[in-house]
Amino acid sequence: MTRKAAPRSLAESLRRWTATDFAALLAARPDLCTPPPRSVGDLVARMTTGGSAMTALHRLNAWQHVVAEALATLPDGTTRAAIAGLLGTTDELAVRRGLADLRERGLVWGPDSDLHLLVPARTAFGPWPAGLADDSAHPLTEREVTAALEAAGEVVRPLLDQLTWGPPTGRVRNADRRVTPDTAGTPMEVALAHGLLRPLDHDTVVMPREVAWQLRGHRLVRTLPSPTPPDLGAGRRRRAELIDRAGVGAAITLLRDVEQLVSSLPDLDVRLLRDGGLSVKDLGGAVALLRLPAAHLARSRTYAALVVELAWAARLVNQVNGETLLPTPAFDQWLDRAAADRWVDLVRVWAGTPRWFPWSVRPKAHPLGPDADWRGAADLRRGLIGVCAEVTPGTVVGAERLAEAYAWHRPAVAAQVDLAELTGQWWEEAGWLGLQALDAVTGLMHVADDERASMPAELAAEFPEPVAELILQSDLTAVAPGPLDHDTSRVVRLLADQESRGAGGVFRFSQASLRRAFDAGWTADRVLDWLRDHSGTGLPQPLEYLVGDVARRHGRIRVGSVGAWIQTDDAAVITQLLSHPEAGPLGLRRLAPGVLVADAEADEVVVLLHQLGLSPAAEDSAGRLVTAPPRPRARPRTVDAPAGPPGPQAIAELAEELAASLQ
Repeated sequence: MTRKAAPRSLAESLRRWTATDFAALLAARPDLCTPPPRSVGDLVARMTTGGSAMTALHRLNAWQHVVAEALATLPDGTTRAAIAGLLGTTDELAVRRGLADLRERGLVWGPDSDLHLLVPARTAFGPWPAGLADDSAHPLTEREVTAALEAAGEVVRPLLDQLTWGPPTGRVRNADRRVTPDTAGTPMEVALAHGLLRPLDHDTVVMPREVAWQLRGHRLVRTLPSPTPPDLGAGRRRRAELIDRAGVGAAITLLRDVEQLVSSLPDLDVRLLRDGGLSVKDLGGAVALLRLPAAHLARSRTYAALVVELAWAARLVNQVNGETLLPTPAFDQWLDRAAADRWVDLVRVWAGTPRWFPWSVRPKAHPLGPDADWRGAADLRRGLIGVCAEVTPGTVVGAERLAEAYAWHRPAVAAQVDLAELTGQWWEEAGWLGLQALDAVTGLMHVADDERASMPAELAAEFPEPVAELILQSDLTAVAPGPLDHDTSRVVRLLADQESRGAGGVFRFSQASLRRAFDAGWTADRVLDWLRDHSGTGLPQPLEYLVGDVARRHGRIRVGSVGAWIQTDDAAVITQLLSHPEAGPLGLRRLAPGVLVADAEADEVVVLLHQLGLSPAAEDSAGRLVTAPPRPRARPRTVDAPAGPPGPQAIAELAEELAASLQ
């Protein structure tokens, strides 16, 4: 049986692949799937583009990357033994696995005795891979390099140290001038005279490859990375059940905050800036609404910005007339879903949005503004999720260890950004989302990692069912024993002011809060009936007295339109109004006993009466009480969401098609 000849090109190599090989390639390089290649020739054309090759290199881990860099440093058609020698490793199995990974990604083709790095991948490493110059035409021996270094002396060492680890070139005038050890007067001339540097052209010198190699101690890189990833699972362990409950608690709090903020937008009158961002004032309003701690204002602003960004990315809000931010019908549909499903929606939006949310609160930046746009955000978030999902729930990881581990998984990313800072920001957001608690990974992290799986039943059961019952207390407070359903939450926030954060919450009734309900058209009987229906402890007498007292005083003044008219039986109020400094500007005057009229509109008169501590009720022209209009909604926002990576089924089908095209 004759042995099959080695492939002569990448295309010829791919024609020997099976469907399994193609599936592994497409899973490692999902950009090749869009649009789907219909033939191996089409696939090769995609693989050999500079952009696709660069993306594939950026997805390599530290060991795969250093093996690829060694290939780029050696001549085309090198061998596995030469790579191992250049890396200075005796771990033959690690080199084999590194090459197998690169072959799987289509970056290397050919047998171990004749290895070829993809041309655009070789180009991506630049003219000096690993900071080494090309092989010298007349290389110095190791003994000659040692002798030259001794003859040149320490005067040239600072200069050589700058070029040893690359790039190996430096700029100098008249680099090709003739110089000898006797005529050399500067460190540069001394290095040139002894052959430690050589002229590359008239203005450039280069450190010969053999000189750099000896100065490096025969090392390709300063520190050879480990062939295996850091073990994050070796950290301390906490009880997984407790960590999961803490994570679910954070998730429920986030859901409640998104719900409260979005439902309150019509009252906040949020108007976006020209760049589409949220103003500092409106962000402060969100911080106050969510009752976030003022002692840690920077962190509170970052959290409030995340809530706003998530609501926008999930299409729960949209702008009206190009400026006013309001809920969309999608918000009402989202509220109808189970809490676990709503959380899954938010965490997948968070993972896949091409924005880095903490950047939106940097100086001169705004939430929803363009300052937080970053194409690499989704890839970094998903990558960090994937690394964390490899450890058992309850394992303590922490941001610092996670950053070190991810630097091994994505060295190209670590070289471009401040990975420690970004990982710290990501870890904080992961805590708010419930993916980590007390620096330990929760089971929700594994849910976030699998974008197509539903939440396990044991985790979904940790999300409590919403309640519609309150514990009314004689100190004029109401305690929610759990997360309230939306309708109950909306009404209790109308009747009372929330005093505490959390999945449930504490609400306090006051004259001002009840007056807010009466202004919205509620009556005393309706308030009391609602409280009785939703109380698990009966209606405390102090609260019943408070409702009756506010109701008796509310509506004693009637405001209509003349501009506006005021009716009251209280002569003292008439006197107070007519003597007020604003009476003139508003055009207030007595029309009849107990009746005043004004030139201003009714809403302006109501504002004045509120300032005086009175509780007017507005009427229309027919004498009917004016109640609050239906909650406004913005039009749904249509967004072309960025395509995520194809699923295993789509990859398998495409791989079968490619394999079938070879037959």
